[in-house]
Amino acid sequence: MLARSEAVLALLRQMPRPWPGVAAALGWIPRPARELGYRLIARWRYRIWGRVESCPLPTANERQRFL
Repeated sequence: MLARSEAVLALLRQMPRPWPGVAAALGWIPRPARELGYRLIARWRYRIWGRVESCPLPTANERQRFL
């Protein structure tokens, strides 16, 4: 089971280029430092990206991208 920064790396490896390269670069960072970065982003995520009251519904154009 993957958790925290390991899960992020696994997700990035599955995404299209350039994200697998980003995952490879982040993989060189020692795990304790990656975990610290993960915790900091988790703590500040609403200040960075904002908060929404409800999940947005995809538009018809966006729905085509889902399986």
